[in-house]
Amino acid sequence: MIATARKGLDSRRSLSNLGAFVGPAMLQKLIPFIALPLIARDLSFSEFGMCGILTTIFLLGNSVLGFGQDTVMFHESRGRFISAKTSGISEPLTILFCGNLAFAAVCCGTLLLGSILDWHGLVTAVVVELLAAAVYSVGYMPLATMTRINYRPRVFATVVIGFSVTQYGSKVVLLPRLENPVLGWALSDLAASTLILLSSAATYSALTVLRRSSRRRLSAAALLGLPLVPSKISQWFQTSSDRSLVSFSLGTSQAGLYTAASQFSNAAMGLVVEICRYFMPSLSEFSRDYGEKRWFDPRIVWIVYIQVAMVSLLCSMMAALSPIALEIIFPPSYGQVRNVVAAMGLAVLFAGAGFVAINFMTVAVGVSTRIWLFSALGAAASVGGNLLVVPHLGLMGAPYASAFGYAITVCCVVRHSWGHLLIAGVVRPWLALPIFVSIVIVVVSIVFCHNDAVLLSLGGTVVPVFLVLIWQGRLRLIEPSGHSLGDKRLLDQEVVR
Repeated sequence: MIATARKGLDSRRSLSNLGAFVGPAMLQKLIPFIALPLIARDLSFSEFGMCGILTTIFLLGNSVLGFGQDTVMFHESRGRFISAKTSGISEPLTILFCGNLAFAAVCCGTLLLGSILDWHGLVTAVVVELLAAAVYSVGYMPLATMTRINYRPRVFATVVIGFSVTQYGSKVVLLPRLENPVLGWALSDLAASTLILLSSAATYSALTVLRRSSRRRLSAAALLGLPLVPSKISQWFQTSSDRSLVSFSLGTSQAGLYTAASQFSNAAMGLVVEICRYFMPSLSEFSRDYGEKRWFDPRIVWIVYIQVAMVSLLCSMMAALSPIALEIIFPPSYGQVRNVVAAMGLAVLFAGAGFVAINFMTVAVGVSTRIWLFSALGAAASVGGNLLVVPHLGLMGAPYASAFGYAITVCCVVRHSWGHLLIAGVVRPWLALPIFVSIVIVVVSIVFCHNDAVLLSLGGTVVPVFLVLIWQGRLRLIEPSGHSLGDKRLLDQEVVR
């Protein structure tokens, strides 16, 4: 038992094992690059744009119907191995189960009413997409969170890849054969979400969760998680609403072009989120004494640094190489948005920095009360910027407006958490070095977006520079013996048990 605990804890803290989770997530993000070009060839710009809007609705549903309970689970883990029966974990699962069951009942009733009143097909597609979001939130989110905390990469890989293969494989097969491809898009999302729910049902029992929930801990989970709902809605406005705003300002055809371009930023953003979530158990563990002793494990500085460096690497690689990949993967008519893809690197950079800052406050410090306000300010800036800039600059204005909104959120969160960051020792000038390097790379990519030789050269120089920066952080995380202080404390606990 002790040997098993040692192996799991050492693996979880090792930077080299990050690939066990990021690899499947990367493969998951690559699947749309195979499927969407095939789908785009059989749909008009307008139909493809409407399907992109349905995706934003699905993401909005996830933002609301997750009730912030994944953050609660990470915060409660504190380096432990958890299950559905673990104290502090069953309560978030109870909130997810009851909340999404109620919402799914509302969606089913709405669909029944729509069939009676013969509603327009688009309305039905939207309701089906929201139902898919409810099924996904109660199925995928807790299972993926527990596999990250318990370091079960094989289960995680099966879940994420199985979901995407089902989701996009059904789209490729069904959409070209349907009279209403928009509704078919929503139905394929529902089918994939149902498959994940069945997988989750084999992992944890809803009745067991409900029976073991504590009222006090239910209240604590709600107080920490629910304030994050408006924050996640605001993040949705920043990450996804730009497609709807482009459609509103420039029409659905331009929205179809923007949907293709945004696939690269969506993939990069998904990997950024996966990297940040991988380090959430470490944030929780290295801050376990902060509530009582106002003390962080010194390694939390390098946890933050590595996240910032890896976010900057992804942003730089996306800005440098995605314009070339766009013309290779999508039909030639989509090549007109190469500069838009390069500019999206700024939004990815500031969004990633925001995730790092917000995770520090919610998981390490355990405070979420004002996060929603800062996210709302950023979302308002992003939406307002899109409405003002896109009619004048076209598609190029959307990534600039989104990046501005993310920057507002980052500044507000950092200012609010300044005292905690000082105690953790995170306020250091060199910590921002990867961010400044990425900004320079993105600007060069925008200027030379049609010069493949410059972009390929830039992409080739990015990786070694950032690998050195990331490896510097890894060396500071690992002691000569190869074990972190947090691992030793947890191993001692396992011995006592």
